[in-house]
Amino acid sequence: MTKKQTIIVIALTIVVLIGIAIGLFPKKEKGTSGGEAGMQNTSPATTTAPIFSPEVPKDATLTVPVHEAPAAPNVPQTLGIFDMTVAANGFEPNSITVKNKNLVTINLTAADGDYDFSMPYTGLYTLVKKGETKQISFQATGTGTFVLECRDYCPKAEKIQGTVIVLP
Repeated sequence: MTKKQTIIVIALTIVVLIGIAIGLFPKKEKGTSGGEAGMQNTSPATTTAPIFSPEVPKDATLTVPVHEAPAAPNVPQTLGIFDMTVAANGFEPNSITVKNKNLVTINLTAADGDYDFSMPYTGLYTLVKKGETKQISFQATGTGTFVLECRDYCPKAEKIQGTVIVLP
């Protein structure tokens, strides 16, 4: 290796180490793989609530969607479309309850600023700008309570959280 190549390798190593030190490159922590039930939220936010719980609240009742249709011909699953708004005071509604295996679309509107929408356990993430509505679609698989949150673009750097409850 030439002297010039050695200097480049050393410089790149220093850049990566500095990036890791200031958080530009995420470090994978032991025991935080993407599909672990009961995985804890590891960001330095104000909460350490689990991002998934297999528990279903005993009093949970299905949320009535704005629109509902069969997911496909001759299948028992449905497609439910739900309207949700995110603002400085949180998600409205703060929770939706659906049946396992159903298809879900959330029309998310950012009311008073730019927000992001994340369901950490599922890997869903999108940015919604002020006044914009984005459709977030997924299939509800597995029963339990899934946290949804505004993680990166929240007022006062505080997380906003809600839940998606999936009934059996």
